[in-house]
Amino acid sequence: MNDQNDLQTLMKEVNNSSALKVYRRLVDLKSNFYCLGINHLELSKFITHVRNNEVWPNLLNPKYPRGIEITLNETARLLQNYLASASALVDQTRALIDSGYKSHSFHEEYENQIKNRFVGNPIIGFVEDLRNYSLHYSLPVTGANLTFNQNESDKISASTADFILVLDRPSLLLWSNWSTKGKPFLNKITGNQIELSSFVDPYFNQVNEFHQWMFFRIQEIHSKELSWLEEKDQRIRSLMPNKVQKGM
Repeated sequence: MNDQNDLQTLMKEVNNSSALKVYRRLVDLKSNFYCLGINHLELSKFITHVRNNEVWPNLLNPKYPRGIEITLNETARLLQNYLASASALVDQTRALIDSGYKSHSFHEEYENQIKNRFVGNPIIGFVEDLRNYSLHYSLPVTGANLTFNQNESDKISASTADFILVLDRPSLLLWSNWSTKGKPFLNKITGNQIELSSFVDPYFNQVNEFHQWMFFRIQEIHSKELSWLEEKDQRIRSLMPNKVQKGM
């Protein structure tokens, strides 16, 4: 049998293998998480950027009367993207695990991890409810809060200020559909403002930790299949014409 026949046989074997299904499942997990990761990064960087002492004073400059308006509109847009991708990731991950592991012991592991990490978690519950609020009721009302901390010389300057992006809590409370999952976080806020950074990063970090656990656990479960697939892939590459191997 020549190399061409060997190559076709190997490719057919790989295409029909359960190992390839596992690999594609892992690729899908990464792709699904990517959207949340990028939306989190954009929102988090924007929050940090606006807070910069060289940036926020320009937003209050009378020469740029729409500075705050544009900033808050952009905040709402980035937050909407973040919340939508967070919700989509939950549904996509659930569908992927159910379809691949409904009769596998890993499914119970997955459910236990969900229960231990997320059930009764105030931040997780708040973000889930806020997503429903933003997609089915109204964009959250965003605002900014500027506070000054006087230094030792009692001089107020940009370097002693803190400029933060916030949600308007009274506006959120007008919605009647807050669930028992979202209310604990909302109720623990004593003032009228909810700082975005109080939930944006913590939510992402917890979801990220869960997805890392899930990804590496699936790799561990299917280590033999993935090793087999890697060996076949190397063999296929060795049989490829030189121009293809070099990406030509």
